Amino acid sequence: MMETKETRYGRTIAACFLGYILQAVVVNVSPILFLTLKNQFLLSYSQLGLLVLANFVTQLGCDFIFGSMIDRVGFRPLALGATGVSLLGFLTFAAAPWLFPQNPYPCFFAGTLIFAIAGGLMEVLLSPIINALPLEQNKRNSLMGFVHSAYSWGQFIVVLVTTLLLYFLGAANWQWIFIFWCVVPVAVFLLFVKAPLSPGVPAEKQQNAKSILLSRTFALCMIVMIVGGAGELIVGQWASSFIEESLGISKAVGDVLGVCAFALAMSAGRMLYSKMSDRLNIYTALEKGLWILFICYLAIGFAPGRIVPMIAIVLSGFGVAMTWPGTLVVASEKFPLAGSWMFALMAAGGDIGCSFGPWLSGKLIDVYEKLPAVATMAQKVGLSTGQFSLRMGLLIGSVFCVIGICALKKLKKR
Repeated sequence: MMETKETRYGRTIAACFLGYILQAVVVNVSPILFLTLKNQFLLSYSQLGLLVLANFVTQLGCDFIFGSMIDRVGFRPLALGATGVSLLGFLTFAAAPWLFPQNPYPCFFAGTLIFAIAGGLMEVLLSPIINALPLEQNKRNSLMGFVHSAYSWGQFIVVLVTTLLLYFLGAANWQWIFIFWCVVPVAVFLLFVKAPLSPGVPAEKQQNAKSILLSRTFALCMIVMIVGGAGELIVGQWASSFIEESLGISKAVGDVLGVCAFALAMSAGRMLYSKMSDRLNIYTALEKGLWILFICYLAIGFAPGRIVPMIAIVLSGFGVAMTWPGTLVVASEKFPLAGSWMFALMAAGGDIGCSFGPWLSGKLIDVYEKLPAVATMAQKVGLSTGQFSLRMGLLIGSVFCVIGICALKKLKKR
């Protein structure tokens, strides 16, 4: 059978797909075990929160540090290095109680920093690897949606498998869960060793970085990226608490029907675009997605009962699905001669939105809970102050949607 470019680069596509699943493991596996770690080692919520912060800050730092190195060092050495670093991080985290039984927390922190470096590296590598493949633009756009869907699938798989392993192995054997997930970086390493990789844009042919950074088009792409990250993570971070406190649904049921379903809907949106990319205008897909997300936020904030807000949480995953990969597609089409650093900078913008959005939402929830007027309004609609404040705090996501839609309209005109 005659080899085509698509079949030739099948191993590369598989490596990138699994690479995003590795990133999902890096981001999601330790938070699922937080309650177990808190009870076993008497950790505080502040210590656990510091692990989350360390993970995010490290990945954001990697976006900036490694972005400028990709074109000089090359894709393969950095990809192989990322898998080795993630493996070291998982093993360090797992071995903490065995190495330091009296005080394992510093080792937890060190392990988090190590595997977060791998997550940051994967984040800045995978998109430019796909974008560099010598395929038609429509095919690359399709692949961008496809490989990005892997993160959502990975999030769902990590939550489900880790929960099942914790149940069958028991909380006392949680270390074996981290050791189990070591299979993912090993598989990614084996794929990348022989995966054919196309080089990025040569340095001498790259568009001047200053001209890109000062471009209004690039600024608009960054705005869409930031608000997309914020829109995604406000629901992603607060859905579990909202479902449990505001809707009165148990955490186990809420996490499966809400958080996991949100991840599946986001993955479905990316897979759908991957199938229809040759027929669907990317600007149309992005704008319609943000309108869906906007309506979902309004339903989360104002819809009575449980069913409509729950459906809105799930559908918001579909609405926000293409914002991250779609904006990368737009940027790569607008600046085809930009280096890999542009993808790293865009990823940094997404990470900023991912952290700022949930933080702002949480701050607003705290403020609303202390306002007497909010307590009065909550009484009128039959909700507690906490339940009403949660709904109002999440509504800030609708503002991010409006900003993103306005930026997209300007981008389309340009």
